[in-house]
Amino acid sequence: VLQTLLSATVSCKACHGPVGLREVTREGLASILELVCGHCKERSSELMSKKHGRMVEVNRRIVFGMCWLGKGHQAMKKYCAALNMPHPMSLSSFHGHAKALAISSCSVAERSMVSAARCIAGQEEVQDIAVDTYDGTWMRRGYASLYGVFVVISCETGKVLDYQVLSRFCQMCNNFKQQLLQQQRLQLPGLMMAL
Repeated sequence: VLQTLLSATVSCKACHGPVGLREVTREGLASILELVCGHCKERSSELMSKKHGRMVEVNRRIVFGMCWLGKGHQAMKKYCAALNMPHPMSLSSFHGHAKALAISSCSVAERSMVSAARCIAGQEEVQDIAVDTYDGTWMRRGYASLYGVFVVISCETGKVLDYQVLSRFCQMCNNFKQQLLQQQRLQLPGLMMAL
């Protein structure tokens, strides 16, 4: 449709010949489109999304949307397939965008909480503040969840003053237990022979 529209309405700047459109390459969901003159072969290409350094904005935005919905890379692939969109970025690119978003979000949250605490204290230097309300929740209902969050909220302003992510699972402890079990399995045959 776009190709037909362009050839009917756009002409080459140099020779006024018909212009064709083709996709040169793709970076995740962003395409680099090229206009090519049918007569003089004049070319002009452009990335169809804003680029900030190495990051293409449309890719960062879809990762943000998926994280905001609590979904990951597989959900993004299914979403793009359902909308007949091109295959999105790789898993490692997805994780890179998600990590950058997490760092930015934590930075903004920290500044916001310091600002809220200063507003309540009414001075530049934050001192001890009486806690108005606090609440916590786990990722899943019941007692099966491994992750939760605890939040302190000001009743005066309704702003979050602090938060803490809680976990019942420790990867380092789990790795240590696995190593101990492995060592015990290796030592067990030697003990049986000694008996």
